[in-house]
Amino acid sequence: MIKGKLVEESSTRKLCAILSADVKGYSLLMGQDEVATVQSLKSYREVIAAIVLQYRGRVVDSPGDNILAEFASVVDAVECAVAIQREIKVRNAELPEDRRMKFRIGVNLGDVIKEGGRLYGDGVNISARIESLAEAGEICISETVYDHVEKKLPLAYEYLGEHEVKNIEKPIRVYRIIAERKPLGEIEDKTKEKLQLELDELGRKREELDTQKVQTQGKERVLREALDYIDLAGRIVETIGEPMVVLDKDLRVVLAIPSFYKTFQATPEETEGRLIYELGNGQWNIPRLRELLEDIIPKNASFDDFEMEHDFPVIGRKTMRLIAKRIVKHGPTSNLILLVIEDITVQKRAKETLTRAHAELEERVNERTAELVQKTRELSRSNAELEYFAHVASHDLKEPLIVVSGFLNLLSRRYARKLDDKAKTFISQALDASVRMQKLIDDLLSFSRVSTQGKEFEATDCNLVLDQVMKDLQPAIEESRARIFRDPLPSVMADPVQLARVFQNLIGNALKFRTDSPPKVHIGAEGLDHELQIFVKDNGIGIAPENLEKIFSMLERLHSSEKYPGTGMGLAICKKIVERHGGRIWVESEPGKGSTFFFTMQTADK
Repeated sequence: MIKGKLVEESSTRKLCAILSADVKGYSLLMGQDEVATVQSLKSYREVIAAIVLQYRGRVVDSPGDNILAEFASVVDAVECAVAIQREIKVRNAELPEDRRMKFRIGVNLGDVIKEGGRLYGDGVNISARIESLAEAGEICISETVYDHVEKKLPLAYEYLGEHEVKNIEKPIRVYRIIAERKPLGEIEDKTKEKLQLELDELGRKREELDTQKVQTQGKERVLREALDYIDLAGRIVETIGEPMVVLDKDLRVVLAIPSFYKTFQATPEETEGRLIYELGNGQWNIPRLRELLEDIIPKNASFDDFEMEHDFPVIGRKTMRLIAKRIVKHGPTSNLILLVIEDITVQKRAKETLTRAHAELEERVNERTAELVQKTRELSRSNAELEYFAHVASHDLKEPLIVVSGFLNLLSRRYARKLDDKAKTFISQALDASVRMQKLIDDLLSFSRVSTQGKEFEATDCNLVLDQVMKDLQPAIEESRARIFRDPLPSVMADPVQLARVFQNLIGNALKFRTDSPPKVHIGAEGLDHELQIFVKDNGIGIAPENLEKIFSMLERLHSSEKYPGTGMGLAICKKIVERHGGRIWVESEPGKGSTFFFTMQTADK
C-alpha cells in the first residue's frame, strides 16, 4: 500500500489582480421584482464568468450581487473589465428597460490571503472601495493598476484623486477609465486615408490655381488655401514612420514624405521630379518592379508583396517590401501612384535563420535516428549472439560437469571401502564444486536471457507475485525463524516472472546474510509521481560503504562460499531485470545495522 498523508489546506498570502463588480441600484431592483431580478442576475453572472475565464481569470466569490475574480496578470484583469462592460452594454440594448442591469467595476493589484478557495485581506477591501467609486457602466482602477497598464493598453484615464479605505492607513489614488483608444493600426489607416484625401484636395487646389492664374485675387486666395492644405498634409505625413512616395503617370516622384528622406539619406532636390528608377544608385531600376508600376494606372491594379534586396547607399544591404496603389481623384493630375516602402530586413533574416536552424535540427534528428536504428540493430544482434553463446557455453560446460559428477559418484560408491577419509573428503569437495559450477552456469544463462526472453509488460499485482515468492521461500523462512512484515502493494507494469525473481533474490539474501538474531524483513512501497519505489529492509549483517555499488556487478562476492553459499550473480540479475523495466536499483546500508534495497517500477494505469 502507498501510505497516503492527509494534507490540510492552509492559508497562503500572494499578490494578484482583483476584479470586483456589483449592480448599481440592486436593492431598488429587488424591491420592484425579486424573482425577475434574481433570474436576470444569474444570467449576467454566467456571461461575466465566461468572460473572466476567457481572460485567464477565476471567479472566487459571488455573494449577493457582487462578483469577485482574481487574475495573475493586471493587463488581463483590466482587459476583462473592459470586455465585461462592452458585452453588458450590448446585452442591455436587447432587453426591456426594467430588466437591464448596469455594473460598476473596480480593479486593484495587492496582497490577498487565500483560504479554502476564497480571498481576503487589504487587496480585496481596496478593490471593493474602488468599485464603489465607479458609476453604472464604469470602471475604476487603483494607482498600482494604472502604473502597469497605462502604456500597455489603448485606454484613456481620468484621475479621481485620493480616497480613504476603511482600516487602510494611507489613502489610495484612483483613476477612472473614460474611453478606449483606437488601435495603432486603425490610426495609421485613418492617417493614410486622410493623407490621400488631403492629396486629392491639394490636386484640386492646384487645378484651380492653373485655371485662375489670370485672375490675381482669385489666384492669391487659391494659393493661400493650397498652402494651408500643403501645410496640413505635411504635418500629417510627418507622423508616418514608413517611407512613402507619390508618383505621376510617368513614374516621376511628385512628393516624398520626411521618413523617405530620413531612411535613404536623400534630399528633395535629389528626389522630386526624377524618375523612380534614377534615384540613388539605381536601386529601384528592377524590370519586374517597372512592369508592376506601369500596370497600376491603366489596369487600376495594385500590389502589396513585392520584395527586393539591394545594397543601398549609406544604409547598406536591406530587404524591402513594396506596396503600391493608385490614388483615385478627378482632374488632370488624377493619375497618381502611392508607393509605400517597408524595411523587412530583420524579419527576413530571422525567418532565414529559423529555416536554417530547422533544417539543421531536422538533419541532426535524422542522423541521430539513423545512429539509434543502427545501434538497435547491433544491440539486437549482440543479444542474439550472447544468448546463443550462453546456450552453447552452458551446454558444452554442463556435459563434462555431468560426466565428472557421474564418475565421482561412481567412484564414491564402488570404492567406498577402499578409500580413506581424506580421499572421501576430496571426492565430496569435488562434487560440491561441480554443483556450484552447475548453478553458476544456470545463473549466467538466466542473466543473458533477461532481455531476450522476457515477457511483454502487463499490469501486475505485486501482492500476488509476492504471495508466490513467499510460498517458494517458506522452508528457508521456517529454518531461519524469520519474521516477514508486508505492506499492501499496488500494481505495476512488469514481467511477472522477472518481478518474482527480483523479490526472491532480495528476500533470499535477507534470510541468508543474517546475524545471530532471527531475521526481520519489511517489504513496502512509496509512490513517486508515475513510478513506484519498492523496498526490502532487513536487520542482517549490513554492507560496508565501499561495497554498495560493487555488489551489483557480475560474479561479485563479499564473503566466502563456505560461509554464505551462492554464485555472486543474484544482484546482477536483479539490476538487469529492473533496468529492463526502465527502473533503478540501489542499497542503503551500514555494517551491523542491516540493509534496505530499493528499486523502482512504472505504475499500472488505472
